[in-house]
Amino acid sequence: GELQVSWGNEQAQRCRVPFRLPENKDNAAIVMVNAVCEK
Repeated sequence: GELQVSWGNEQAQRCRVPFRLPENKDNAAIVMVNAVCEK
């Protein structure tokens, strides 16, 4: 998937974070991932 992040209204204040959720057989409600924000 892809998460769109913004911290203001300007174009330079937005980025996208591509991610892939791990397969989780425990069906956890919270998943933590490390990602790099891309413009």
